[in-house]
Amino acid sequence: MENPNTNCLEGMQCPNCGSFGPFGIAADVMCHVYDDGSEPFGDHEWTNESYCECPKCMFSSTVAEFSGEGKKPAGDRTFQLFVEQVAGMHIWDRDDDEGKPIEECEEPEDGYEDSHDALMDLIEGARELMKECSKTEPQESTQVKMQPAGVVPMVDASTVHLTKADKGLLNEMSNGNQVKFPRTVAHEYGWVLFLPGLSDGDDLAAHVDPEYGASAGLTSLIHYAIKQGAYILNIDGSAEVIPGIQCYEE
Repeated sequence: MENPNTNCLEGMQCPNCGSFGPFGIAADVMCHVYDDGSEPFGDHEWTNESYCECPKCMFSSTVAEFSGEGKKPAGDRTFQLFVEQVAGMHIWDRDDDEGKPIEECEEPEDGYEDSHDALMDLIEGARELMKECSKTEPQESTQVKMQPAGVVPMVDASTVHLTKADKGLLNEMSNGNQVKFPRTVAHEYGWVLFLPGLSDGDDLAAHVDPEYGASAGLTSLIHYAIKQGAYILNIDGSAEVIPGIQCYEE
């Protein structure tokens, strides 16, 4: 539909719900102020950086975004909220890159239960994020065995790709030693790895330090999943073997 706004709201449209207005804009205005009240006079002005709100869906941003300048798709906004939610979580029983302990809160009494609940919240949040992204940026089809559309991209792989040393390494990573290694969480049947995003020419070794001694199988699994665009690698005892990647005896 062609934008009908050609005057005060020229080119403006809510980037969230598509409404053409009216919008609430925080404008600069001069007032005659008296002891018992005030009266505006003269012109009122706003800029591209002025606050703007859609009364239909209550989405708020700047006039620039409502005008299509620097417009962000809904998935980007959801992603930002999701990242803020994750970043706001507390860290405990973990060391920073310099080996200093991080204790932002006391360790939960339920231990595993609380950690499991946190992981489930992250997965559910990520799936909601992918649903929002799929509304504005349809994903290209792929031959890779991934999760259904609308679900966070994830690769499942069998634990037969791991050596005994790999399993010990993943257990160590899940206990807090995360320097230059994907964030790892252990579960009943294996491990979940949250994968880094690699740009063109980026070296996997920057994210998987060779000094940890990961086998060719584990390193190949991580690289394979990243190349498929996956955010999560689930290494599970009941998952299928991925052809072309080294397997080891159980």
